[in-house]
Amino acid sequence: MELVPRAVSECLRYDSSAQILQRVPLEDTEIDGVTLPRGTFVLLPLGAANRDPAKFVEPDRLII
Repeated sequence: MELVPRAVSECLRYDSSAQILQRVPLEDTEIDGVTLPRGTFVLLPLGAANRDPAKFVEPDRLII
């Protein structure tokens, strides 16, 4: 039973139902040296963040 919270968290990380968010900045915004003009339609790939090797040891494996 103690693995349930970790299993839920890992399953959500590995295959999240929310893969992409849409946003529109209300003012000019700089991110990592790139300026996004106000009103630009932006797609944020959340699924890619959940597979970041800088954050997860084996990002493409489901490890419970």
